[in-house]
Parts: sequence; C-alpha cells; structure tokens
Amino acid sequence: MLGIWHTVPSCRGEDAKGKDCCWYEAALRDGNPIIVYLHGSAEHRAASHRLKLVKVLSDGGFHVLSVDYRGFGDSTGKPTEEGLTTDAICVYEWTKARSGITPVCLWGHSLGTGVATNAAKVLEEKGCPVDAIVLEAPFTNMWVASINYPLLKVSAQMA
Repeated sequence: MLGIWHTVPSCRGEDAKGKDCCWYEAALRDGNPIIVYLHGSAEHRAASHRLKLVKVLSDGGFHVLSVDYRGFGDSTGKPTEEGLTTDAICVYEWTKARSGITPVCLWGHSLGTGVATNAAKVLEEKGCPVDAIVLEAPFTNMWVASINYPLLKVSAQMA
C-alpha cells in the first residue's frame, strides 16, 4: 500500500472540499498539469519543506500527487530500487489513464531523481514516454550521493 496525497490546484480548492475519491480522479482531466512528486530519502511526504513546495505548485495551478515510497510515511513494505521504480511507474500509469490529454510530469528530488529517471526509462522502453520530467538536486553517481547519507555509507563500505 502506498500513501499518496492529491493536492488540487489552489484555484480548485473550494470545489474539492467534502468531495470523494471519484471527484479527485475526475479532476485530473481538468486541464491543469499534474506532477507526480517523488521525494528525497529524508523523512516522508509530510515533511514541512515538502508541504511548502506542494503549496507553491498548487498555487501555480498544478495537481500534485505526493507519493511516499515503500517503508516511508504510511506506505507499507521495504524500499528497494526495483520496488520504488515499480511504484513510480504504477502511479504514473494510473494518473495518465485518468488525465485525458492533461500532461503528467514526474518530479524527483534527490533520491527521487533516480526513481524518476528509472521510471521514465522503463516507460520509454514500454512505448509510453513520460510527458515531462523534473530533476531537483540530482546526484551524479552513487559514491557522491553516499557521502551525505550515513546509511548509504555503511552499505557502500560493505559492498
């Protein structure tokens, strides 16, 4: 089970109050671009800095689907590279199937840039290229990324 929040564009905020899941699914066809937000390795989708970004994006007219990875926040399971990629692909395909002609963007931050890139590669290979991809604070290689994350240092030393 993945925890996901759907934040509608702020111009639709009043309309969204009290609505059910069907309304939110239908809202994805309203022409406002959609972002599937894949966060970094620290914390979860409810971290205050992430909430601030979602607010800015919502105020800019975007739907934002904020995803918590397996093992993060209220999502179940254990995070693995393959699992995170599979989950991002599933969320993208689910969203795209409901968006009509509305563009869907994968937005990855830090760790999420790897997830977004892997997902985009697989989707391209399946003949379903993503509409757009944003890489925020990407890492250039795993060694450089591991310097900033103590858990990854242990894994890198053990390998």
